[in-house]
Amino acid sequence: MNNYSSIKSILIAITTLIVINASSQNHYSIFKTYTYEMKVNSKIVRTTTEELLLDSNVVYDLHNPGTWIRNFRLVASEKYKVLLSFNHPSSIEPFGICGAGNEEGFMLYQFDKNYKLISSKSILLESCVYQINVESKVEISNYITKYIISDDSEDAYFEVVINAKDVWIGKSKIKNYKTKK
Repeated sequence: MNNYSSIKSILIAITTLIVINASSQNHYSIFKTYTYEMKVNSKIVRTTTEELLLDSNVVYDLHNPGTWIRNFRLVASEKYKVLLSFNHPSSIEPFGICGAGNEEGFMLYQFDKNYKLISSKSILLESCVYQINVESKVEISNYITKYIISDDSEDAYFEVVINAKDVWIGKSKIKNYKTKK
């Protein structure tokens, strides 16, 4: 037996395609693909991809820009704008730094008519990694939600507005914000 065969991995790949949710208005869908790889030493490595189906022939890889954000949900869409929410554990190590924390927020993608990405914007509402917390949440209407978040890394407060009807997100710094403690 040569060295190559002794270190060679045995691959068992199982791929599952799951439609997470879809917008009937613009026919956008999010797909998750799970691929499992089993090594000889019985360690299992799991990879996950999440893709946004923009058209019957166009798929956008949500992890393509190298984002660490995952576990997307479709919130709203309008023409070439897509608003997604996300919520996932801060760390894959449950006993590591931020092991019990979550990363939660929104991501807005804007595409041109050929489905090329024009811009993307993310806003964190909760983050153990970046020390961001929600101080308050107010639903202004069925489509608009306003959050007040504290960002300990900047020692500042921000107002975050999520508008699912017009498909936009905004964040502005609040001066002289006082907490109720």
